[in-house]
Amino acid sequence: MYLSTGWHGAARGITIEDRAAKFEEIYKQLVWLEAAVAGEYLSGSKVTMSDMTWFPTCTFMEFMLPKYGWGEIFDASNSSTPFPKLAQWYTLCQEMEGFRDTRAEIWEYWDEMEKKGQFEPIMREIEEAPVHLKFKFP
Repeated sequence: MYLSTGWHGAARGITIEDRAAKFEEIYKQLVWLEAAVAGEYLSGSKVTMSDMTWFPTCTFMEFMLPKYGWGEIFDASNSSTPFPKLAQWYTLCQEMEGFRDTRAEIWEYWDEMEKKGQFEPIMREIEEAPVHLKFKFP
């Protein structure tokens, strides 16, 4: 989703069609994950590897997806999030120092990359994309 030919070169960048497909796949996976939440945490009442695995990925999505019009889908105070269980879980995880520190580290990295211009080619690409391609979900 974040690899562009304008920043990463032709060998690593993806086409606009592939980018649109990745956004659709992200939405499908989040719908699946929302349905699979089994308690306070992803797998029940205790933190497990599933929480530790998904949390960094969701932090990346929290940073990136609003740039494409998705809104604050992991904000538990957002009553229009299509993923209320995930938003509650994500908020709960951030009450723990380890999760907060992980989020801060990831956020700092992507913020730095944004300041360097990594996402500018992608944003231009999407602005110029054919109308049949979809990047905002739901």
